[in-house]
Amino acid sequence: MQTTFTDAESKRQFEQVAQQLPMAVAILDRDLRYIFTNERWLLDFHLGQESLIGKNHYDVFPEISEDWKAIHQACLAGESHTDEEVAFQRLDGSIDWLRRDIRPWYRDDEAVGGLIMYISIINEQKKARDELQAERWFLRQVIDLNTSFIFAKDIDGRYTLVNKALADWYGSKPEEMVGKYDENYNSQRHETEHFRRDDLEVVRERKTKFIPEEPVSSAEGTTRWYQTIKVPLISGDGDSVQLLGIATDITERKHAEEQLQKLVIQEQEARQVAETASKMKDLFLANMSHELRTPLNAIIGFLREMMYSQQLDLDNTHMAERCLANSKRLNLMVSSVLDLSRLAVGSLELVIMPVDLNELGHYIHEDLSIQAKEKGLQFELEIDPKLPKMIQHDEERLTQIVSNLLVNAIKYTSEGQVKLALKQVGDKLIIEVSDTGIGIPSEMQSAIFEDFTQVQKQSQNQGVGLGLSIVKNLTDLMNGRVILKSEPHDYTIFTVELPLNLQDDGEINHG
Repeated sequence: MQTTFTDAESKRQFEQVAQQLPMAVAILDRDLRYIFTNERWLLDFHLGQESLIGKNHYDVFPEISEDWKAIHQACLAGESHTDEEVAFQRLDGSIDWLRRDIRPWYRDDEAVGGLIMYISIINEQKKARDELQAERWFLRQVIDLNTSFIFAKDIDGRYTLVNKALADWYGSKPEEMVGKYDENYNSQRHETEHFRRDDLEVVRERKTKFIPEEPVSSAEGTTRWYQTIKVPLISGDGDSVQLLGIATDITERKHAEEQLQKLVIQEQEARQVAETASKMKDLFLANMSHELRTPLNAIIGFLREMMYSQQLDLDNTHMAERCLANSKRLNLMVSSVLDLSRLAVGSLELVIMPVDLNELGHYIHEDLSIQAKEKGLQFELEIDPKLPKMIQHDEERLTQIVSNLLVNAIKYTSEGQVKLALKQVGDKLIIEVSDTGIGIPSEMQSAIFEDFTQVQKQSQNQGVGLGLSIVKNLTDLMNGRVILKSEPHDYTIFTVELPLNLQDDGEINHG
């Protein structure tokens, strides 16, 4: 845009407007002497209140480099120059970061009369951008160091984030895959169609999907098996949905399972089919405990680090909270399956150590608050002040008992409250979990502690039905008991009575 001052009135009007602009403005003649500066120019460059009119620009700023002077001369010849971000080193060695726009102004005869400079000091914006870039670089390093596939897609199936492991698998680079589709890298149509169906289910229903195993073929045609979790990432306005996925290589486990199946078939032919197959399955799952938990713990740890970094905005914090809550649910389910297997083969033992019940109660309450909050439930914690500061117990098994009861209560409660109470009655530790949920019919109350039993089949509260079985088995292992009181459509109260202190003197049944 060409600026022309045809008379004193137009110049005066321009100067009035320039005084209101949120940036520093100066008008110079052809000899680069000041004709006008707004107050922002004096303020931003710490020039006091003394008028600059008539002074030479280079006398006011002797630190101006030859490169800048060349730009001024080009603009005096009719060019315009804009920098979104440029460093201005001052005489004291400090650096100001500027956004600048330099343009010629014209006289009535259309000859260049001088320059108009629009300058904004963007030190804070520059610092924020640099910090954001550093944060992104750090997160990029974190996901690229992970050997699992980490990716995000938009609602149309285009990649918006890819880590190095996935890009290497497809023979590409992370930045090159952004904006592309699975079909651009995977020639196996049945695989890409399966991916797309799962993706659409996650973004349309806005629910996490866990895929226990699926084949993924590389650019060279090699196929490996992956266990995948896909989580919806919902924008703050609720309109936009993306998908975050993490796929972990389980090929070796898959091969082990295939080998196990062969062994099962052999045992079937040897007339010990059911017993041998069950025994080997339980042993296999017990031995695979670390391999199954490791990727889940990595996901949970990564999400916690993101949340506790205090560098996420509210929308991304909410997304991270949802991812974390669903990861914890999955971790609890995997732990339940593994521990039932260990109980079945007699390999689960209690580890007795000092336990701070107050700390344990608050930790579990904080850990499950996200799930309760998502359902709009009031989540209460009551700890008996008479409880001793420390007791001798198995902290991990206590955590499992309480967590499974609370997860179950939150799952089957749609409104009202869930409450955890830790009490002492005599030499007994009392764990009481109550809710205002759907309740348990009397005909179900004796069977509810069996493996894979649910209160309601084909309901929205889907699960594997192992939580209460774990509670019952662990309580029995500690020589305790579980008491159930419930009224359908009203309330449910689970009360677990355990020895206040465990003594590893042979009185405890280790299976």
